[in-house]
Amino acid sequence: MIFTSTGQSHLWGKIIINIRVNYLPLSLINSVTDCANQCKDVLSVRIVSGDSSTTGIVANYIPSTSFSFSIEVNYQKEPIGAFSVQIGINPILVQRYFSGIDISNRLTVNVNPAFLALYRVENNQVL
Repeated sequence: MIFTSTGQSHLWGKIIINIRVNYLPLSLINSVTDCANQCKDVLSVRIVSGDSSTTGIVANYIPSTSFSFSIEVNYQKEPIGAFSVQIGINPILVQRYFSGIDISNRLTVNVNPAFLALYRVENNQVL
């Protein structure tokens, strides 16, 4: 299992991290239970260093892509300090969908919001 970081964005009070996985079983993607709500429970994402004052982390599958996810790290405040997240497959799903597949790889993504342009959203428009 290979994870690749494909970009970062800074919206007011949150950081968006985009990643791609090289493989997800079709049975998982089509699962009504395990991939409900944009497959938000497929990835395990945790802060391993830096600003851990997040109010929540959600990883959403981007439909019609080659296994891409958008991870929203919500702080609901500014400024946001630098931090690192570790991303992997949710261990709960391993036996059900990944038997015989090495899913031990993790991706660590370093984020420094000071290097990202800050976007604000008002009335559904990015400013």
